[in-house]
Amino acid sequence: MIQKSYLSNVKHITNEDQLAEIDNNNEHSGNNSVVAAGPDFAQEVLDRVGDDSIVILLEGSYDELFLRNSRWQSKLKVAGDFDDKYLDENGFLDMELYLSQFSNYYPYYYRDIHNIEIIGTDGVILEGGITSTTNNAEKDIIGGRDGNGYFLYYDIDGLALKNLIFDESTLWFEYQHSNSAIRNVNLENCLFKGSEATKTANNPEGYAVYMHKNQTIFTNINFTECYFDRYFQPIRLETIVDAEIRNCTFTNTGHDAIELRGETDENIGGTYLIDSCYFDEIGGKAIGRAGFQNAEFIISNNDFSRIAEDADEGGKSIVVQFGDIGTTSEKQENISVTFTENSYNGRRLSDVNERNYSADRFIILAE
Repeated sequence: MIQKSYLSNVKHITNEDQLAEIDNNNEHSGNNSVVAAGPDFAQEVLDRVGDDSIVILLEGSYDELFLRNSRWQSKLKVAGDFDDKYLDENGFLDMELYLSQFSNYYPYYYRDIHNIEIIGTDGVILEGGITSTTNNAEKDIIGGRDGNGYFLYYDIDGLALKNLIFDESTLWFEYQHSNSAIRNVNLENCLFKGSEATKTANNPEGYAVYMHKNQTIFTNINFTECYFDRYFQPIRLETIVDAEIRNCTFTNTGHDAIELRGETDENIGGTYLIDSCYFDEIGGKAIGRAGFQNAEFIISNNDFSRIAEDADEGGKSIVVQFGDIGTTSEKQENISVTFTENSYNGRRLSDVNERNYSADRFIILAE
């Protein structure tokens, strides 16, 4: 249930005329608007809202939603030289210049998403999930004008997703440009309902939350009171710096419950907190993987239950593992691990306090 405070001054979009009222918002002025929409207009609303906006998804079933650029609010830049009279002091073009006026130049539309909340009312089901991609070869004919657009999707700094149900679907971020940056993404009270298909899919369709690297650094990604059931890998975060996972539940997985990956020179430092979570019927390790430097891991107050037995460890269950034997590309360099107040099948696990650890592998067994 969304808070009553969100229901004041809400723009409820039910037709094209109301949609036009939030159109042409290309200044990123931070108008703090609150916009409610059902499945018919949700995507168009997401394309048009400005900074510091709240989008309320009304009860209903939704296909895939895209956090993508919109020609209305996106700034625009061109590759190559362009007549200076069209450019502002920052090198951007007036949005009234359409593609037909670019001649042989390729325009770059990009959208900076700042401080946007997407909140679901009771019964919001996302069957296709939420996707954020570069779509870096997308073409668009604007207003019937000729021309091809080359679209790049850039920064997200401040995105909150609350009270959403993902039905056999994935929250997927995949960026492909070195100057992309994804920061300050918070998931709260979201339910990821998987199936046997998502549990056995060793690919992005089997990951509940997937953040894929391709030169992108994901910073400050946080989960609070989220529930994950029947996914191959509920959380897979690559090239991650700083993450918190609190009060979450992971059940019935096909593989590891949480996978964190460094594996880039940029991934140096960072703090990773996993606190007060519940893990049950885990098909691999509860927490893994590898490739961190000068990082701090705090794993505390978690309840682990029924984690798969590992044949290489004499049938013992692996609660935490970074790296693997002989995989020097995943080597840990100067990491610190604090493992306290955790239990396995009702019994207290021994505390671990490892400082400045460097090796191919770090492991904590359920014993």
